[in-house]
Amino acid sequence: MGKNAVEQVILDAALEVLVEKSISGTRMHLIAEKAGMAQSNLHYYYKTKHDLLVALYQSIHKRFEEDRKRVRRKNYEDIDSRLQVFFDQKKDIILNQSATDFARIDYWSQGRSDPEFKEMFYEANQVWYQEIQNAIHQFAPNVSQEHCGMISRIMISMMNGASVQYLNHPGLMDLDEYFGLCKAMLLAQIEEFEKMDPKA
Repeated sequence: MGKNAVEQVILDAALEVLVEKSISGTRMHLIAEKAGMAQSNLHYYYKTKHDLLVALYQSIHKRFEEDRKRVRRKNYEDIDSRLQVFFDQKKDIILNQSATDFARIDYWSQGRSDPEFKEMFYEANQVWYQEIQNAIHQFAPNVSQEHCGMISRIMISMMNGASVQYLNHPGLMDLDEYFGLCKAMLLAQIEEFEKMDPKA
C-alpha cells in the first residue's frame, strides 16, 4: 500500500474515532487500532495527535471544495436556482456525510482553545461566504456589498444551524421544508435590498 493510501486509511480511522469519542476523547492508540496498525507506525505519518487532526480537517475541507467546484461548472438561470444548490449540498452533507459534519462542529467547539482549529474553521466558512456573495452579485448586482455580506452570513448560519439541530435530533425537522423556508426568506430580503440599493 502506498503512502497516500496509508494516510487515507489513517484519516478515515481518525474520523471514525473522532465521531465516536469527540476531539477531546480521541487518542492516537484508538486511531491506530481502528486503522489496523501499530501506534509506532501511526507516528511515522503523524507525529502528534494535533498534526493528525489538522490533516483530517484539511482532508474534509478539500472534499467539500471538490464538490463545490463540480457545482460551479454548471450554468444557473437565476438566484433561486443558484441558492438552492448551496442548500442541496448542505442537505447531502447532513444526510450522507454526517460524520464530516459532526467533525466540523467539534472543530468549531475546540476552536475556543485551539487557535489553529479556530482559524481553519474561519477560513473554510470564508470560502463558503465568498461563493454565496459571488452568486448574489451575479444575479442581484444592485445589492450593496454590505447587504450582500449580511445575507451571506445569515445563509451560512441557517445551514450550520440545520446541522446542529438535525444531527442532534434527526427526526426534529424536514430538511426540504426547512431549507425551502430559509431560501424564501433570503430571496425576499434580497429583493428588498435590491430596491434599497439601486446602482446609479
